[in-house]
Amino acid sequence: VLSMSLLVCVKLVKSPLYCICIHSHPFSFTDYLSRIITSHSAHACDGQPLRLHCPRHSTISIQSAFYGSGEVQLCRADPDPPLRAHNHSCSAFTAVHLVSKSCYSKQNCAVLVSNQTFRDPCFPGTRKYLSVIYSCERKGVYGWEEVTYVSEAAERAERIERREMIMQEIWMNAYLNGSSC
Repeated sequence: VLSMSLLVCVKLVKSPLYCICIHSHPFSFTDYLSRIITSHSAHACDGQPLRLHCPRHSTISIQSAFYGSGEVQLCRADPDPPLRAHNHSCSAFTAVHLVSKSCYSKQNCAVLVSNQTFRDPCFPGTRKYLSVIYSCERKGVYGWEEVTYVSEAAERAERIERREMIMQEIWMNAYLNGSSC
């Protein structure tokens, strides 16, 4: 039985370079890609903790967060809500910042959903919730910076080479057209 290892790197738009070493496990690369590409969502109601979790060797990256009351009622309505308070949309503009601050670069985190955490953006008595969309990004591992550096250097060299080829092509076209310097 042959043991095979393969280093595979993926560059997503507006994302850092991700690399993985595959040691003869046919599903590990697919699993890895699904972990870094897939966004996760979680929500919790007032008074509950919102728990976020990423797999081993990855950390939480918050993409969006909403704290307030929206058109969709995710939480059970209060038995005696104030008049029409539950029909109004309201949100805390600091939700993304506060959740990111609590969870940035952690594998697991919990945020208490409450007015004390986010300040109450709604009419008194409105039932609110926290809804978060996040992804799990691969943690830096030994040699990660070197791989990124080598990749960036290779990309730069490729750009320079392409530019030189374009310059050479322009020069050749100018020469063939008889407009040499």
